[in-house]
Amino acid sequence: MSMTSHSLIILGLFFSLPSTIALYLTTAREVYELPTPATSQKTDTGVTTDLSWQRRRVWHHRHHLRNVHGILNIIGWGTLLPLGAIIARYFRKFPMECSEWFTLHILCQTLGYLLGSLGWAIGIWLGNSSINYTFHSHRVLGIIIFTFSTLQMFSIALQPRRENKCRKYWEICHRLLGYVLMVLIMTNIFVGINHQSPAAKWIWFYVGVLVVMGLVSIALEIVRWIKLVQNQTVLLNSSIYAANS
Repeated sequence: MSMTSHSLIILGLFFSLPSTIALYLTTAREVYELPTPATSQKTDTGVTTDLSWQRRRVWHHRHHLRNVHGILNIIGWGTLLPLGAIIARYFRKFPMECSEWFTLHILCQTLGYLLGSLGWAIGIWLGNSSINYTFHSHRVLGIIIFTFSTLQMFSIALQPRRENKCRKYWEICHRLLGYVLMVLIMTNIFVGINHQSPAAKWIWFYVGVLVVMGLVSIALEIVRWIKLVQNQTVLLNSSIYAANS
């Protein structure tokens, strides 16, 4: 698949994202737009109806959406995006060359962006619909992450060709922004987990995800340095042999 095809796929998914988010939140809004009186009200026939079940129903669905928000962000922002970065670093050429690395990188980044953006939109909606919303730092970090991720997606779709002089600067900016995103994402996920109940199981779940990715990265980095040293040793021996011959 060519670079142009990848760019068209990314742009198509990006522009279809708002309608997907709008459809999901419209469905959620139908659940939350329930009356919020005291505990009872009189109907047209004069019968008093207990409305406490409606409050419980709203709380249940709100709790469910908070869980969906957390799961989507952990999988999208917190797992697929770092996995895409690992693929780009270790399977591009060195230490392990994979001919499909770019396709896998784009797949992880695009799917992670879509899931993360959906989770982000749910979080924004939950915050706007809550009277007692106080998670301001979590909200600000989420907006920054969504903005930077959107820039990354556009940068992939609009990257210059290899022969272009600006390609080197594009790669530097793309990598730096990617690393900054990883730090912000991990920080914000732990900030969000602290607002979940119970927080312990969420923390251990995401710590487990980070440990697995960290161990894989460390193992690949060790292989990378071993091969780098071996290549340098071969080059040094070759240069010494050529000088003595």
